[in-house]
Amino acid sequence: GAFLGNYFIHYAIQKGIKKREEKMYSVNSLPPDVPGTPYSISSIITQATKILQYCYKAKLSLTHDCYLCCWKMVPETDGREMLPILLYEKVISYTGRLVVYSDHKVHAAFWDGMTLNMVWDFSSSCSMIQVNEDVGWCKLTTPDGVQQLIKISHPGIYERYIRTAIEWCRSLNKRREIPEYTAHSVTEENWYSSLS
Repeated sequence: GAFLGNYFIHYAIQKGIKKREEKMYSVNSLPPDVPGTPYSISSIITQATKILQYCYKAKLSLTHDCYLCCWKMVPETDGREMLPILLYEKVISYTGRLVVYSDHKVHAAFWDGMTLNMVWDFSSSCSMIQVNEDVGWCKLTTPDGVQQLIKISHPGIYERYIRTAIEWCRSLNKRREIPEYTAHSVTEENWYSSLS
């Protein structure tokens, strides 16, 4: 992809003379396999490219973590591990439902079927748009399942969705307190009835 390296450097040490050989390979022009070699350079680079693409997509996916894997649990101070918990939620009439989790992920489900996922730094009371490495992007999913990564500072036609989520997050930041878990959450029946 445009954000991944398209070149790999292969270091080989020749036995006996301990001379290091360095070769650069392009993903677009991989070398043929050489019979008798213990491994395939082409195969290793192809696998590495797939892993890097997966990691890049995972980093920018901003996926809602309702099915978080056990190995990604957050350690607590007493040694136990836990999944991210719901810290705060709000239903806005004729707009949608917004929730924030303990891992700083924000999820918004709008009445027209659009969903938005993003990461927000709740430790900051700053009202500027956040442009950290993991913050500054959001993932929008249309009602028909099309997903798009949108830069928060350039929302384009999706401005009203992004603005709604950002304004809500900023209102939480202005409180200068960490949102607490609300014991009485909106039930599914109330959620659907509030949107009609």
